Amino acid sequence: MITLIKFDALQLLRDRLAIFILGVGFLATLVAVVTGASWNNYLQNDYARVYEASQDYRAEQRKDWVNASNTDRAAAVILPLRLVTTVQLAPPLMADFAIGRSAIEPASADVRSRTRPDIMFRRYQIDNPERLRRGALDLSFVVIVIAPLLLIAIGYGIFTSDRERGTARLWVAQAGNPLPLITARSLNRFSIVFVPILIGALIMWALGPTGRGLDILLWLSVAFIGLLFWWAVILLVNTLPIAAETAAMLLIGIWTTLVFVAPMAIFAASSLINPPPSKFESIAVARAAEISSAKIYDDDHPELSSSALEVRKSSVQKSIDVRAAVADAIAPIQAKQKAHEESQAKFAYRLAYLSPPLLTSDLLAGVSGTDGPSYARRKKSAQAYLPTLSGALSSKVVNDGAIDGSSFDALPVYTPASHSRPSFVPLAWILFLTLLIGGWATMRLRHTSPL
Repeated sequence: MITLIKFDALQLLRDRLAIFILGVGFLATLVAVVTGASWNNYLQNDYARVYEASQDYRAEQRKDWVNASNTDRAAAVILPLRLVTTVQLAPPLMADFAIGRSAIEPASADVRSRTRPDIMFRRYQIDNPERLRRGALDLSFVVIVIAPLLLIAIGYGIFTSDRERGTARLWVAQAGNPLPLITARSLNRFSIVFVPILIGALIMWALGPTGRGLDILLWLSVAFIGLLFWWAVILLVNTLPIAAETAAMLLIGIWTTLVFVAPMAIFAASSLINPPPSKFESIAVARAAEISSAKIYDDDHPELSSSALEVRKSSVQKSIDVRAAVADAIAPIQAKQKAHEESQAKFAYRLAYLSPPLLTSDLLAGVSGTDGPSYARRKKSAQAYLPTLSGALSSKVVNDGAIDGSSFDALPVYTPASHSRPSFVPLAWILFLTLLIGGWATMRLRHTSPL
């Protein structure tokens, strides 16, 4: 077997198509590495910039809290109301490997004591809609879109071409079946496509942040199994009694269906079966509850003290009552919307098993921390922190809490949610399909006719 591998490798070194495919693979990987590293540096620098600005602002606000004892209470209670806290989501662990939703999702939010959790994140990064629509050439794009095409280009005739030339008859006559030579060819041709991806991942591992070695190994494992699925499909098509050109066209059709048509059809079907409720309904109900609650509060308090302190305390209490009323009013709508979103996600998740490339793409983004569920977990963690912060700030005003340096330092601090890895059940399914298709192809090759 080793002799066959060496012999086939020497033949590939003289094959212009193989050299071209290797060059395209390295070029695409180089572009992906540069794009991913640049985007990851942007996210890291933006996080550091926002963090530094928020720390400078907090230092200024702390000075005001320290000096609050030198002012009257009416002036001091303004400080908790004016305080703006920047809540930063943890940067994705591997945005250089899979940009995913990191180009869209907000990385931070500025909140006050009166901010509601449901409107906490509103400033999405849609600075360049055309670029977002076109997408970015990251390493995951290479694995999902480019690498399968390169595998098809180098493997569509791994057996059909020799059967057309008549050399397959010689293999069967000498060895009984073409499996040994096809195995050697498979190893060499798969390596030509996968090695550039492996080298690119190792470069980003060496140049990127530390502490993500295991996640990069998991990412490479997902990429390897995802490409192995395509090679199993290529081998199975090569067992069909068709010409090499027909095999190429069939493989291109399969690639188009699984990579582009199936994901679009799955998204359309999930949206059609489980349409989400209108967000305008939630906005209208929230606005109506806000107006109604404010009017009720004003009617219940027709005469307020002329004292500035009492007016400000009443204003804070009013905002608390209004927020509670709005939360109660929109809770059923939010529950309904969440149920629709969960049903839609489950339906799309089940249909995704029909498209292994879609599962591979989701897994690559999940390991990288740039998929939708990862961002949903981070935003949910930040939204859970907001009531705690709002309660602490409001109590300073309503309950006459201390406003000084020590109470400022005692304010609750947001701790970003840690990175979590996705479920690898889809990966097990892809591996099962790969073994099933590959085993079927092996059996057919073992008993194939050279004619």
